[in-house]
Amino acid sequence: MARRYPFALPYTTSAKDGLAISMGLNLPQVHAALPRLKPDLVAKLQRCSVFHRETFTKAELDSIPQDLWDAIAPHIG
Repeated sequence: MARRYPFALPYTTSAKDGLAISMGLNLPQVHAALPRLKPDLVAKLQRCSVFHRETFTKAELDSIPQDLWDAIAPHIG
């Protein structure tokens, strides 16, 4: 079954999302999961901040393993 998203795609992060992503990347469990993601996606996530927006395509979001998506989803959108 295809993953459904509660926001329009492609998705551009907000300042709030950028803050949550940049803070989340410092959490040990998130840092440990980064090798499971595609390098280009990790680079985009690392560029996110309050001041820098990134746009994510459906394909990029679909490439996130389901268990990681389940942990991330409540914090974006």
